[in-house]
Amino acid sequence: MVQAQIPVYTPPPPPPERPIPKSFWYAAGGTGVLALGTVAMGIVAVSSASSYNEANKGTDPTRADELRGRTQAFNVTTDVLLIGTIIGAAVTSYIFLTRPEKERAPAATAFWKGGSF
Repeated sequence: MVQAQIPVYTPPPPPPERPIPKSFWYAAGGTGVLALGTVAMGIVAVSSASSYNEANKGTDPTRADELRGRTQAFNVTTDVLLIGTIIGAAVTSYIFLTRPEKERAPAATAFWKGGSF
């Protein structure tokens, strides 16, 4: 008499996972801070430019000159923060896109061996 063998199912290995490293979160946080600084400084620069335009009507040339210098400094600061934000976003994207693969631990499948728990 031939004894029938029960086929044993072997699950395929799980696909590798790509965990997000801590450096991504640090870079994302730094980029966010730079972006907030860019927006805040941009608002200040626009406000300063408006004040300069009001003072530059010929009545107070000293005040207009002071506001012009301040507005230029705010504009440069906004540009530097914007460049930093762009570089931060590029670094954050690079970290995210090039994160390494890790093998997953095999799932627990041995709970039904031999027909008992």
